[in-house]
Amino acid sequence: MGPLAIVSAGIQMASSVMETRAAVGQAKSEQYTAEENARRAEQNAAQIRLAGQSAEEAKRRELRRSLGRSAAAMAQSGTGSGGSNALLIKQASTEAEYDALSLRSQYANDAYGQDLEALNQKAAAQAARRRARGAKTAGWLNLAGTALNSFSRYSGNKAQMAALAPRSYSAPGPRSGVNIGIRNIGP
Repeated sequence: MGPLAIVSAGIQMASSVMETRAAVGQAKSEQYTAEENARRAEQNAAQIRLAGQSAEEAKRRELRRSLGRSAAAMAQSGTGSGGSNALLIKQASTEAEYDALSLRSQYANDAYGQDLEALNQKAAAQAARRRARGAKTAGWLNLAGTALNSFSRYSGNKAQMAALAPRSYSAPGPRSGVNIGIRNIGP
C-alpha cells in the first residue's frame, strides 16, 4: 500500500469523523431548540392560567359591584328586593357567572394549547436525541468500515506484491527439483 493509498484512507476516515460530528451537532442543536421551546410553552401555559384566574375573579368582582348597585337602586326606589326585582338580580347573577365560567374555559383552552405545544416540543427534542445517537453510531460504523476496507486493500495489495516478487533460487539438491526461471518445479 503506497503513500497515496494511506493518505486516501486517512482522508476518508477524517471525512467520516467530520460528517459524524456535523450530524451529531445538528441533531443536538435541534434538541436544545426543542427543549427551550417546550420550556417556553410551559411558561406560557402557566401565565395563561394565572391570567385566566385573574380575569375570572375580575369578572366576579364586577358582578358583585353591579349587583350591589342594582340592589341599592331598587332599595332607593322603594320597589323592594322581592318579586320581579329578585328575578332580575338572579338572572343578572346567573349570566355574570356564565361569563366568568366562559372566561375560565377560554383561558383553560389557551393554556391547554400551550401544554400540547410543550409536549410536541419535548417529543421533537427526544427525536433529535435519538437522531444524534443514530448519527454517532452510523459515524462509528462508517469509520470502522472505511478502516476495514483500507486494511483489506492493503492486505490484498501485499499478497499481490508477494505473488509477483521473484523467488529465491536454490542449488539443485537431492530434495529440490530443477530450477527454471522464477518457479521451482519438483517434489
